[in-house]
Amino acid sequence: MTLTQLLIDTAVVGGVVLMTLLAVVPLWLEAAARADDTRTPTTAAAPSTSRSRGHRRPRPAHRIRAV
Repeated sequence: MTLTQLLIDTAVVGGVVLMTLLAVVPLWLEAAARADDTRTPTTAAAPSTSRSRGHRRPRPAHRIRAV
């Protein structure tokens, strides 16, 4: 293997690694931010009702009745 081939192979592998990181890192950051959003803060006391877990009864729909 010549030096030129080695340099080309190194550049190709480096490009693949770079493109993979550019694709994966934003997904990691989004997942980490989503995990932080769902975590309850340690300083605030979390209420023990079902509303704290996001299980809220839907409001009744206001329907327009045709006369």
